[in-house]
Amino acid sequence: MPFLFAACWRLGAGKQTKSMRKENNIQFEAMPEFASSGKQQNAPIEEREYYSLFDELEEKCNPDRYMNPFVQERFDLANELYAELLKRGIRDDKSLVDIRDKAMSGLGIHVSTHRLYKHLLEYCNPEIYTSMKPYDKERVSEAGRLYALIQKAKDDIHELEAIEKEANLFIQKRRDELLKQEQERQWQQTIEKEKQEKREKRAKGTILSSFGIVLGIAIGFDGYNFVPGIIVTSVSTIALILINTDIKLVRKH
Repeated sequence: MPFLFAACWRLGAGKQTKSMRKENNIQFEAMPEFASSGKQQNAPIEEREYYSLFDELEEKCNPDRYMNPFVQERFDLANELYAELLKRGIRDDKSLVDIRDKAMSGLGIHVSTHRLYKHLLEYCNPEIYTSMKPYDKERVSEAGRLYALIQKAKDDIHELEAIEKEANLFIQKRRDELLKQEQERQWQQTIEKEKQEKREKRAKGTILSSFGIVLGIAIGFDGYNFVPGIIVTSVSTIALILINTDIKLVRKH
């Protein structure tokens, strides 16, 4: 009896499972089998800021990423792009744009926008211009317009490149300002260095003069047979105090 009961229960459970499959329209046999390695085709890579476009493409065009499930056309394209990338070697980003675009359209990869996004914000963030004096209403307005476009397209490399081209004059103006500020800073450093050298020269002169005075007094006392150690020591101490005071003033200013 227990055996007969168990057999009936299994039969009923099997019918119920088939019924549930039909009701939910689940095609279990159509689901792919994954390899034991756990790799999946075009498995998502954690987005990060790459050092260069070459580094990003070297990672995302590697044929190993397109092995499971294996699609001949995609694997062949990855192989072709990867070989071309290694052949060209590390170059500037613009020289690899053609490989990048083929990989985006043919392999479906997403190209990181971190570097370009940050670059645009260095020049198009409205907060840069709201603190400038005199206040430039038109410039702040243009920065706000570009900032809105950048935020909307922050995950689209092509859109960001188009914004960069559109904002070329706006960005160049800011670059010129920063260059001028850097030149002025370097000029101020040069002036300060020259002043410091003059102060040090005066301090050295004071040191030599002080020791000359001490030496002259010592020689004078010695000539008249008045060379008590306490007098020479006192004079030397006073001279050293003057020297140290002058050096401290030089460092302070």
